[in-house]
Amino acid sequence: MLGYSSLRSNPYSRHSGGFSLVELVFSIMLIGMMATVGSSIIADTFTTTRRVNAANASADHARYAVERLAREIREARYGAAGTIDSSTLTPTKLCFVNTSGVTVAIIGDGTNLKLGHTSGVSPTCTPGTPATLSTQVAANGFALAYLDASGAVINSPSSNVILIRFVQITLTVKDTATSGESTTQRTRVALRNA
Repeated sequence: MLGYSSLRSNPYSRHSGGFSLVELVFSIMLIGMMATVGSSIIADTFTTTRRVNAANASADHARYAVERLAREIREARYGAAGTIDSSTLTPTKLCFVNTSGVTVAIIGDGTNLKLGHTSGVSPTCTPGTPATLSTQVAANGFALAYLDASGAVINSPSSNVILIRFVQITLTVKDTATSGESTTQRTRVALRNA
């Protein structure tokens, strides 16, 4: 086989079929850059998902607490004079007797929101051991406002109890575990018996 030349027969040929060192280094660098960008995108996605889930959990928590309070307030009993049967009406505490004759106490004390019941009428508004509705209340994040029939705020509700037709609940909860973001829920409750 004279005159026949094969690339494989010459071990020192430039076209031996392998990769050069420059090509390998360039490929490794390119794969490394793509891995870095890809891992950054994946990490950001997980962080965003965690923050969104925490925000949704805080919103659900606030919504539950406000709805529970609204349900309780709607059952406030009115006395013979057409006034809410209440012993305490402050921006952070509401104590009243419901239609079943049970004393209900709603207490906001800093970062906690509590709801307590006492069987029978308790003139001193002592709810026994109140259940904690929320431990995530932001500083000054719970407020009650008492409104008249036109929706105007009653500045001294204890002395103008006959005018109260609505109670506005504002609750701000703070996600302390993940993002530290706050979620505010506000609702206006019309008193049923007014």
